[in-house]
Amino acid sequence: MTQPVSGMSDRPPGSGEPPLTTQQRTALERLITRLVALTSQQNAEVWA
Repeated sequence: MTQPVSGMSDRPPGSGEPPLTTQQRTALERLITRLVALTSQQNAEVWA
């Protein structure tokens, strides 16, 4: 079971925050792709 990152709030997604920009989304996708390559987690589990 995973633990939330320290300092993260319990706000649900879409609670008044603007959507990610194209650059932010691309950077996030690259980081997740690298994370998947470095861990034994399944791709769907990382994206969830």
